[in-house]
Amino acid sequence: SVDKVEYCIGDMFSSTTLAIAPLAKGHQKLLISPTASSKDISEDNIYALSVFPSESYEARLIADFAKEKYSRIGVLYEKVAAAQVMYDSFVEAIGNDSILCGLPFDSNTINFYGDLHKIKQAGCDVVYLITYSNKAVQIIKQAQELNINVDFMGQSALYDPSLFPILQTLSTHFYLTGPIY
Repeated sequence: SVDKVEYCIGDMFSSTTLAIAPLAKGHQKLLISPTASSKDISEDNIYALSVFPSESYEARLIADFAKEKYSRIGVLYEKVAAAQVMYDSFVEAIGNDSILCGLPFDSNTINFYGDLHKIKQAGCDVVYLITYSNKAVQIIKQAQELNINVDFMGQSALYDPSLFPILQTLSTHFYLTGPIY
């Protein structure tokens, strides 16, 4: 109101975009997020939009890929709202029979050895990582230390150049979804 804003580009994250969305609607000003992924952003609000694929869409996309390639899937997912949506959408799309381990972890977790041991015992041939790159790096390094040779899959939030040197040391495959603009 003070600066006579006509539209807003941002914020990057779903939680803050969702917090701003009612203001955009109330003032009838367009809010466009380039990277927020919650499907709830545009729900009942024609003034709040995101150009990024939703978490549920991205999870269904990787599930379609995984169905064709794997039969024994492990999932490590961070206990945050976006990751829970992705996990639920992935399970719905792929079916419970293919998921041998669905293991949530707290955001402050740094030791994944126990979860990785469960994945190894279950005989998983791929692990779907639903987290951010800093946790993915820890998980992959610890899997290598335990000599767990599985493929990994991840979502666009893992797209981070700091992850690439770690991926080059893998003797397995790493698949990553990503939006195409």
